[in-house]
Amino acid sequence: MLYWRTGNDSRHVNVGERMFDNLEGAVTGVADRAVRGWVRDKSFPSRIPRLWVKVNGLRAGEIGIDCYQVKAGRRRSEIQAHSFSFPIDPYFDFVDHIEVFFDENMSVPLSFSSDFEICEKSNRPPDPGVRRETPPSWLPGANCEYPSFFLLGAGKSGTTSLHHYLRQHRDVCMSVPKEPYYFETEYVKGPQFYFNRYFPHWKGEPVVGDARQRHLYLPFAPARIFAHNPRAKLVAILRNPVERLVSDWWHWRSRGMEELDLGDAFRADLDRIDAGLGYHSAEEQAAYEATLAEDGKGMYRVYVDSGYYAEQLQRYIDLFGRERLHLAWFEDLVADPWTVTAELLDFLGVDPEPADEFEYPHLNWRKSGMPEKIPDGLVQSIVEHFKPHNRVLERLTGRSLEHWDSPTF
Repeated sequence: MLYWRTGNDSRHVNVGERMFDNLEGAVTGVADRAVRGWVRDKSFPSRIPRLWVKVNGLRAGEIGIDCYQVKAGRRRSEIQAHSFSFPIDPYFDFVDHIEVFFDENMSVPLSFSSDFEICEKSNRPPDPGVRRETPPSWLPGANCEYPSFFLLGAGKSGTTSLHHYLRQHRDVCMSVPKEPYYFETEYVKGPQFYFNRYFPHWKGEPVVGDARQRHLYLPFAPARIFAHNPRAKLVAILRNPVERLVSDWWHWRSRGMEELDLGDAFRADLDRIDAGLGYHSAEEQAAYEATLAEDGKGMYRVYVDSGYYAEQLQRYIDLFGRERLHLAWFEDLVADPWTVTAELLDFLGVDPEPADEFEYPHLNWRKSGMPEKIPDGLVQSIVEHFKPHNRVLERLTGRSLEHWDSPTF
């Protein structure tokens, strides 16, 4: 069955081979992280079909009516074509293969134009192009409304999945790309840059979210976010810091960007902390801004103190107040993503009922090749290091975290 939409009307049309004979289209390219092409129905030119996309062999979503532009022929008698531009989810770090289909079962593909190719431009973030004036509701200060919430982190704790779940709600607009660097390295560029770079797709949704996971860790981020919107809501999702550390280490190790094994990396990071090196001073902050790579890797390993959640949360509580902070937990997200998402939507002030219809894939979780067995002695050393930090977090949150003393891999 194929779904057609004409204006606000939706109807089911039984599709047989003859109906597909009337459809034609092509994928013309992938540029600026968007799949582009055209489609038309020779019998019913006003109808706009839904198409389905695979990226790197994985289902990536549906090309809905909001992805289309209608292009009429030069003469009224000519058949209309409908061009589309489908933004690729940030979950896909790199695009190397695209497929587009007429049917939801993904059995009837569109063809490719003769000049189609995946190239460097395909994976380049979109250029905002003509810059819109910053809406008054986005201007920093006491009257600022947007972003209305910040998904702060922690890293490797499910922020990519939450970003994907939330963006499915009709009243929520999420940052694209997922992780803005504005409050880290682009702050001097001002709010117009921030709005046009990460939220040009905003169409007046009442809830807008920035989802940069490093905001929880960086000590200078809370003051900048507070200066922008002191009424913003805050969301943090926390994971067993031992498991988070291993996942973070493997993220860089599997990409060839961490030369040390897990034990040596853990000890090297402890040495860095003992030496007082971090991002607290103005000089360190400036060095971080000058050296942050496009992939988000800073000048230090931060595997260990990224798990000092209590002190990180306290920095935000001191500025915004505890009532503006919502906590979620990675283990709950794994067990019941619907409940975690619905509770978060309720906190954000939007109807949680649409969460019943969301898709809940687990995004950006364990990568193949990650070591299944870690030496027990090393695990216990990391557990013992985090125990006092976890006890402080228990007092702050009122949640027992004793099970974190027995991590699973």
